[in-house]
Amino acid sequence: MRDLFDEKQGVAEAALIDAHVHIYPCFDPARLFAAAQGHFDRAAEGFGLDKTVPGVLLLTETAKDDVFSRLAEGDFTIPGWHMSRSEADPPVLWLRGGAGRDLALVAGRQIITAERLEVLALVTRRRFADGRPLTEVLDELHAADIPTILPWALGKWTGGRGALVQSLLRETPYPAFSLGDNGGRPRGWPSGRLLGRARQLGIPVLPGSDPLPLRGAEIQAGGYGFLLEARLDHARFGEALRQQLRHLRQQLAVFGHRVSPLVALKDQVRLRIAR
Repeated sequence: MRDLFDEKQGVAEAALIDAHVHIYPCFDPARLFAAAQGHFDRAAEGFGLDKTVPGVLLLTETAKDDVFSRLAEGDFTIPGWHMSRSEADPPVLWLRGGAGRDLALVAGRQIITAERLEVLALVTRRRFADGRPLTEVLDELHAADIPTILPWALGKWTGGRGALVQSLLRETPYPAFSLGDNGGRPRGWPSGRLLGRARQLGIPVLPGSDPLPLRGAEIQAGGYGFLLEARLDHARFGEALRQQLRHLRQQLAVFGHRVSPLVALKDQVRLRIAR
């Protein structure tokens, strides 16, 4: 096993990251974190890493949700998990369970644009209004130096919206944003010209689990992500992570897997019934 965390210096040399995480009201947070820890453990084993490498859950909370603030302010606790945070590192909460690797829960937002496209604003506690044009949202996030992902979503990269994303890939100088793959994209489903085009252009495609707001879906958290090999100071983890994600220049090793076509179909049916 490679040890990529220097306990004396408090510096991680790598992190396992799920770039698209929600904690919906129907979820059991304790079950979510336990599942994520298990997924990260298996990913670490696959990469030959040990348990000192942190697992990172990048929250992408909707305008209706603010679990990060509630946890940070002590509004509720999670049985079996100890939480700690530093005023010097406001977007990060550290969680330690009874055994296994530490988890970093990192604040972030999902913004819905006027075109009904999703934009993920990562490593930030800022709030953003929904309903604005995509280009306006991207300009704001770029000016604020916030890592940004345009994530794949079923049916949203087709027609005029797909053409808009394609034009952004062609015309917007990177690192304005990355594209995001999704654990809900069925296995065997074509990656699509947009994900493929991003890879051709050297724009990173960052995967995340993106669990749906369905009871039991929390066990998908941590199940699809990437390995970031970089020096990440524990004391300023959020800032180090922000800088790394903001200026990525290459595709990163991916871990985990996407759902099967049958599971994807069942989830979509359940989601429509729930709505």
